[in-house]
Amino acid sequence: MKMSSLMDKLPHTSLLIFYCVTFVCVYGGDVSPPCEVGLMVRRGTTWTAAPRQRVTVKCPVKDCGEPLSVTWCKLSEADRCERINHTENIQQIDKRVKDELVSFLIFKRISILDTGLYGCSLKGYKFEMISHTINISVSDSYHGVKQSIDTTDVSPPCEVGLMVRRGTTWTAAPRQRVTVKCPVKDCGEPLSVTWCKLSEADRCERINHTENIQQIDKRVKDELVSFLIFKRISILDTGLYGCSLKGYKFEMISHTINISVSDSYHGVKQSIDTTDVSPPCEVGLMVRRGTTWTAAPRQRVTVKCPVKDCGEPLSVTWCKLSEADRCEQINQTENIQQINKRVKDELVSFLTFKRISIHDAGLYGCSLKGYKYEVISHAINISVSDSYHGVKKSVDTTDGTLSVAGDEDLSWSAYIICLSVALLLTHSQY
Repeated sequence: MKMSSLMDKLPHTSLLIFYCVTFVCVYGGDVSPPCEVGLMVRRGTTWTAAPRQRVTVKCPVKDCGEPLSVTWCKLSEADRCERINHTENIQQIDKRVKDELVSFLIFKRISILDTGLYGCSLKGYKFEMISHTINISVSDSYHGVKQSIDTTDVSPPCEVGLMVRRGTTWTAAPRQRVTVKCPVKDCGEPLSVTWCKLSEADRCERINHTENIQQIDKRVKDELVSFLIFKRISILDTGLYGCSLKGYKFEMISHTINISVSDSYHGVKQSIDTTDVSPPCEVGLMVRRGTTWTAAPRQRVTVKCPVKDCGEPLSVTWCKLSEADRCEQINQTENIQQINKRVKDELVSFLTFKRISIHDAGLYGCSLKGYKYEVISHAINISVSDSYHGVKKSVDTTDGTLSVAGDEDLSWSAYIICLSVALLLTHSQY
């Protein structure tokens, strides 16, 4: 009798297990990393060619389905990568090769004047980057055309950075000589280091040389170090400072250095807050990839953008992607409002359409600007049509990206349901 009862339950058990596995695969089993847009030119790529040869240089692009604009540029003597325009001799062709976007730069008849360092540049509505340089050398001593890649460099890629430690503070009495340093990891890149002071408007304003303030950059034990020197510091010099790094393909600013000047101090002293042992907090916009809102006209729609601000002074704005691939800032109107507020200790920016219309359909993003960076979120697709009923939000969960804190985590729901099913099955056996 027990065997018969058990056999009767097997079909139901199998069916429940099937539903459970399906639910986990669809909603909870996605743990692949997010797709990162990039230019896949290998470091150390060199082309050699004799004059009057046809040379085709390629730039593989990892586009992750983003709308991108690829251009080519040539590094000038002023360390600027100047855009290359189409001519009778030089052409650019972008096409897909085996589902990969590839940009080709073609010299129909290359000349010695074309010798130099080249790069492909990638521009979307929320980023701009440039590839590793491609060295093109043209000489009568070469035969034909040849590509080579320096495979002796097997070290991990060097990342340029400013090595100022978080929580650095200088205290000084007035009229003291104070020298603040900024160690730079330059990775052999041609860089320009400047210093700036944080203003009340949250802008880091460049510091110019004066009789009292000087900047000296030099190498100390094979490391580039920039020194900011106050010959006779004053109370007016109190504030937050940073060193800024600019190359032909990036710009960044260091952690702030707090300089405090007071008659209560004796001499000059540097201190670093070593109580902070937590990993560095990374500012970011936590909009989930594949977010879509559908709405009928004249509905009230409120779209949110959770912000990880890490205590930084930030400015959040909203923008709409134009046909020219630019994210144009949205201004407040009678119909459209932006409200930023804290929800459970999290900064959230809300974009509200009081009465949405078909003209409001499009791709939106929230933009984050501090005194040292600017980022924009994943696109939020807003679709408005008479065929919709009410307002509905959906997130494409088939997209292979990780869940983002603050949104509905469907993976946990899947596991809880499966656990419940397992308990029910166990109970049914007895």
